[in-house]
Amino acid sequence: MIKFLEKAKPILEKLSYPFDMDEALNEIDCIAKNNTAAKASIDIALHDLVGKITNQPTWNCFNADKLKAPFTTFTIGIDEPEVLKLKVTEASDYKMFKVKTEWGG
Repeated sequence: MIKFLEKAKPILEKLSYPFDMDEALNEIDCIAKNNTAAKASIDIALHDLVGKITNQPTWNCFNADKLKAPFTTFTIGIDEPEVLKLKVTEASDYKMFKVKTEWGG
């Protein structure tokens, strides 16, 4: 994956405006067959960036209906109990959480 991302870097560096990502994504798709995880990571990151720039959720950038979207989880990383409680409260719109834990053995 790292080798693939290194090949994609020059394409992304010449992308001066993330809203015009289609051509860059097509070029990235042609770098090599498969590598779908690497390609998806770039695609998702660019769409997330557009959402952040426009201060709106990514689904809204596609004029999608939030109520028709499939359920997704909200990931809560390893942290102090007080922080975990805050994160759960902040993510109250989600119906499911994925909680990362440490395995003490």
